[in-house]
Amino acid sequence: MYSLTLATPSRFASNRLSRCSRELTNPFATSTPFSSSNAAYGNLPGDFMGSIFSQMTPMRTLMKYNLDMLEVMDDEKKFRNFLRMEKWIADRPHHPGEAAKQWLKDLYQANKLIKNAFTVSNRLVDLGNITMPVLNVFAKDDHIIPPATSQALGAKVGTKDYTELPLPGGHVGVFVGGKSQALLGSGIAKWLSERQ
Repeated sequence: MYSLTLATPSRFASNRLSRCSRELTNPFATSTPFSSSNAAYGNLPGDFMGSIFSQMTPMRTLMKYNLDMLEVMDDEKKFRNFLRMEKWIADRPHHPGEAAKQWLKDLYQANKLIKNAFTVSNRLVDLGNITMPVLNVFAKDDHIIPPATSQALGAKVGTKDYTELPLPGGHVGVFVGGKSQALLGSGIAKWLSERQ
């Protein structure tokens, strides 16, 4: 049995994050009005989360339709891929209210996972109980899950067989970007074959 994490945070607040990352990653979590959102919608609206993610990189968000689109417009394959990604990004499902509340309050605000204080169905999640080999895959330029938030896992799991696979790209680019495509599949396959 193996454990594979993909762009997964374990420490939601970290001193190793840059000041900019801390300021952009956590304010929405520490100031989200859970009660009013849940009362009004019964959930955390996907559009709200989309606007939060866009605000994390405001210049990039603004330039995307001015520069990025112009760069790919003459190449039908690249242009269609750009449009597919934009459609996928715009299709943000709502987060069920209670799950969103636990996600933001317990993980982002209280940082309970890394403190071994997080519970699921009244059961404590203890990262030290993870004794199987772990491959932690993360994106080097991820602004949603900065590398330090993923790398914190290594010091908390109960296995000595812990490996990190940092890849070029951002949060979504680590899965669909040209730079990381060849590295992701081959990196996972190599790691698995070394353990058989």
